Amino acid sequence: MKKQKFIAIFFCCTLLFCAFTATAGAQELSGTTYRLFMYTFDGFGINSDMVFDNGNLILTAIGSGVGSYFPFPPAFVGTYRALGATIGDVTGDVSMYMAGTTLSEGNSMLGLGIATVTGQPDPIAFWFSGTLIITAE
Repeated sequence: MKKQKFIAIFFCCTLLFCAFTATAGAQELSGTTYRLFMYTFDGFGINSDMVFDNGNLILTAIGSGVGSYFPFPPAFVGTYRALGATIGDVTGDVSMYMAGTTLSEGNSMLGLGIATVTGQPDPIAFWFSGTLIITAE
């Protein structure tokens, strides 16, 4: 029950975040890559490239996995799953759920996410920011 309340509160906050950033400026995500800086709320950080490729979402530093995203400009929601990924000193199957928005005409990105890792009892909340490094042609 505690886990369900946490997830419900997290996604309500994410929905509010997306509503308040609706004026941020839309950017077509397909064919773009952002350099992400992801941080948990207890201070752990990881850098990864987030590749938006025709409906597929790829996080280069989170193991070999598969993901998808659903744009509703200027925001998006995405999922990612990697089996046997190593993040810091933890190895396990990772499932991530993210919501974010593009800012500055698509030159930057900001968002929130939640991740579950096998062997970890509680979900991990994180925030991310990113910089556009490859634009769609």
